[in-house]
Amino acid sequence: MVVTELNYNPSAPNAAEVAAGFTNAFDFEFVELNNPGTGTFNLNGVHFIDGIEFTFTNSALTRLAPSQYLLVVRNKAAFERRYGAGLPVAGEYSGS
Repeated sequence: MVVTELNYNPSAPNAAEVAAGFTNAFDFEFVELNNPGTGTFNLNGVHFIDGIEFTFTNSALTRLAPSQYLLVVRNKAAFERRYGAGLPVAGEYSGS
């Protein structure tokens, strides 16, 4: 499993995002993980503990199939407003 994208400094909210209540650019942060391997990766017990905090056990996604990706986001509602719903979001992290 590899980190394929780290969006830690997103652009400021646009007028529509501000009107929807998302006034902080940090709400749009996310981390994208990918499984470049040939086997399914079991995420139970996997967690981030330094910087952001997130545990995959009991998250929305606990397995990552080969060639698939998932996202851990700071604010799911803000993320979906900007990037669209239906993406593989495992959950929201805390910290920064």
